[in-house]
Amino acid sequence: MGHNNKNIQELMEAYAGGTATEEELRELTDRLAESAEADAGNFEAYVLKLLKSYPEEKKEEQVDWEALWQRIQAFKETSVQPETAVVKPLRTVVRKGFYWYRAAAILIVLLGAATFWYIYNKRENVKPVARQPVQDVIPGGNKATLTLADGVVIALDSATQGEIAMQGASSVEKLSNGQIVYTADASKSGKVLWNTMTTPRGGQYRLRLPDGTQVWLNAASSITYPVAFKGNTREVKISGEAYFEVAHDEKHPFIVTMLPKENISRGSILVLGTHFNVNAYPEESSVRATLLEGKVQVNTAFGKATLAPGEQALMNNKAPQIFKVNVEQVVAWKNGLFNFNQVSFDEILRQLSRWYDVEIVYNGNVGTKKFAGEIQRDLNLSEILKVLKEASGMQFRIDGKRLIVE
Repeated sequence: MGHNNKNIQELMEAYAGGTATEEELRELTDRLAESAEADAGNFEAYVLKLLKSYPEEKKEEQVDWEALWQRIQAFKETSVQPETAVVKPLRTVVRKGFYWYRAAAILIVLLGAATFWYIYNKRENVKPVARQPVQDVIPGGNKATLTLADGVVIALDSATQGEIAMQGASSVEKLSNGQIVYTADASKSGKVLWNTMTTPRGGQYRLRLPDGTQVWLNAASSITYPVAFKGNTREVKISGEAYFEVAHDEKHPFIVTMLPKENISRGSILVLGTHFNVNAYPEESSVRATLLEGKVQVNTAFGKATLAPGEQALMNNKAPQIFKVNVEQVVAWKNGLFNFNQVSFDEILRQLSRWYDVEIVYNGNVGTKKFAGEIQRDLNLSEILKVLKEASGMQFRIDGKRLIVE
């Protein structure tokens, strides 16, 4: 948005005096939201700093703090309406409504700041009270470790761009976008070496295997693979969640094996060339394989089934069950979103726990309520909780690395 020639103090004074236009109000909230300090969530400290920068005569003579107090209070009462808190598509609440939700929050902070300065200027004996910082948790990001065949572990998020290792005849390179790429010299042969990429809670990463297959690894997941595919098949092993875009090679089928849970096999997926998602977290009762395009066959100790695009196989201690699903919802995590359409509150909390690396503590019954809509995964945890609180009526509290549900 283009800004006019007024500085932020003039915009605040116009708002206090009741002369600010809608464009100036939008610009004021834009200016506050664009601040690095405001983006970090410390709105109050930022606004107080702005007010402290006023010349003393401006505080007393040009800004009517009582008027500012009243007008922001009126804005608070009219800007955030109850209907944004009902269970409705969260895309609207966050994507379309988030600008004014944040604007309202900023102006409500102005109310507190105005109150502080009014008391400060009118009552010399009153000292400002130090406020405790609000605890919050930032979202996850591109973090992973790579364990080489000899046991050496490389922290990928801090590794420099370029070649980071040689594994047999394969070069391991980190690209400018952070992706790890394996390039195998097909003319050389030797012992099959295996590497493992592991994402922590609060991490995700992207990998290109030596055959050109692309892999996206979600939080708290791992994939083990050979640094060069040899023989008649291409086999990898996973735990957690991964999205695959498999390079087509009809003569060498691609096989994904889910790592055992409590020494019990969780099955495998046979692929020729396709796009699919696998959710095989140990804490989930079933493995879910979802096909976006192509064709896959799922195999378990209890049977096998072939998936068509748009279908999901549920694999547990019985024959695979096949369902039609919304594939956009299944791969929302890969596209930077939480999709909570018809997702139970327990599952939502497990997703938040993995992405924000927090422990969930239940002090109350979460019930069986389900939700609808999407929320960006790049928001701080407190912003996600605001929306969930409005939609569910549940109370949340962040205590360090614990999310307490009350």
